[in-house]
Amino acid sequence: MLFYSINGIEFTPLEEYDEYAVWFCEGITELLTFASSPTCNNVEELDYYLQRSKKEINYLSSADLFAPYYQRYYDYAPIGFLSVESANYIRKKLTKLLFK
Repeated sequence: MLFYSINGIEFTPLEEYDEYAVWFCEGITELLTFASSPTCNNVEELDYYLQRSKKEINYLSSADLFAPYYQRYYDYAPIGFLSVESANYIRKKLTKLLFK
């Protein structure tokens, strides 16, 4: 179960320390961002998404933090909102970021 804040337009897990629910909620937010954007296939917006991902990766200072992030984002692209070309672009670039 999730809480949804209409004011903050965000999802939070019912159980605060449920790591999988937290990751799921973060995924919902990023997918809704793509879904509501008329320019979601624009290279600048895709690169902005990748820049945010790069910042997240830079904060993963231990293997315990990196492993679940890697598992979630290896060969990943938000599908259903992006063109095939844009999804492939994200998938390729994000996977490359994981190996830097």
